[in-house]
Amino acid sequence: MAEQYGRLRIEARRGAKVKEIAEFLTALEEAYNNLYVIEFYISNREDLFRKRPYYPPPFEYPVPFERIRGLILPEDELRLDSVVIESPGWWEFLGVLNPIESLRKYLNDRHERNKDIDFRSEQEKEKGELEIERLKTQVLKEAGFSEEDIRRMIVEHGANPLQSLDKFQDSKLIGGASSEQSQDE
Repeated sequence: MAEQYGRLRIEARRGAKVKEIAEFLTALEEAYNNLYVIEFYISNREDLFRKRPYYPPPFEYPVPFERIRGLILPEDELRLDSVVIESPGWWEFLGVLNPIESLRKYLNDRHERNKDIDFRSEQEKEKGELEIERLKTQVLKEAGFSEEDIRRMIVEHGANPLQSLDKFQDSKLIGGASSEQSQDE
């Protein structure tokens, strides 16, 4: 699926028990995998629609967890590339660019929202995010997905997995994030 790969750096704010770090890594991987699934449907919309133009796409919504891994190419799986344990430290991951960018945007926007007291700029950010989601929704509609399937897909494969990362920011395990395009696979 991927033509471009990205590097995601997440600020490490404190040390933690191994169990908490394992939970964070699992939540991050699940969020990445679910975002990958949404990108998979969007990028393959023409093929999906061409194969079954008069019927709904042949997928369950939400995609059962055990099937998500089967949609991800081995070279597209999220990889932990490096960790710096100092103050401040960071975690660096490699993966497909679009899910990496979505993770960065979510973590960074949430981090900034927690710091930001300027309501007007916050409102503008949310307006931009809504416009991006509207465009993605339009692409899925054009591919023949129903409104209900689109809503379910966005909640189950977008909002819920991303929100599972909130507790790690709230507990100050992680902070903001940055990303860049990478030539690595």
